[in-house]
Amino acid sequence: MFAAILLPITVAALGVLNIPSITVPASDLINKLMAAIPNIIGAGIILAVAYFVAKFVISILSGILEGMKVDEMPEKLGVQGIFSSSFTPTKLISGTIMFFSMLTASTAAVNTLGIDVISNIFAKVLQFGGGILVGGIILLIGNVLSSIAYEKLATNNKALAGIARIAILGLVLAMGLKAMGLADNIVNMAFGFTIGAVAVAASLAFGFGGRDAAKKVADSWANKIK
Repeated sequence: MFAAILLPITVAALGVLNIPSITVPASDLINKLMAAIPNIIGAGIILAVAYFVAKFVISILSGILEGMKVDEMPEKLGVQGIFSSSFTPTKLISGTIMFFSMLTASTAAVNTLGIDVISNIFAKVLQFGGGILVGGIILLIGNVLSSIAYEKLATNNKALAGIARIAILGLVLAMGLKAMGLADNIVNMAFGFTIGAVAVAASLAFGFGGRDAAKKVADSWANKIK
């Protein structure tokens, strides 16, 4: 408010000086600042509204998630190592919502200011952030699925359970990296390493697992030769 009153007075004062080399550039600059004031106020309103709306949504959602006992799910799924008492699934979801809400609002606010360079930067950050979010969700789900598969299969065959876990993690790693928009050669390399690791693990597992059977066959052949 003070600036809105001071700027017109400054323009009038410069006009009284009647020194074109000073007053013309200074007046142009002040006029541009005055023209930008509504846009600056609009950008501030966008950020403030986005913040309070996000806080309101988070407060409601946090209560729902706590009522559903979402914070207890990592322990039930065997992925409690990812979280702690100060970093719960509810806090992760709340923080993610706030981050992307403010990032989206910042992009809209910068567009209101009409600064194309910064607008493009924010748009790219928003796009990249969306890819990171999707990729992170894929990796988290994959980690949970691999843990469940390992627990179910480990009771009968730990070697097979390990192979299944590696295969699932490798698949979701490739999918997650792809969703994040990383280079295709990195994704293909990660997938190739996973396939190789699964093949080696399977060979070792079946090799050691079939050692007794192979010994019996060899003994049988040896007895026949005798």
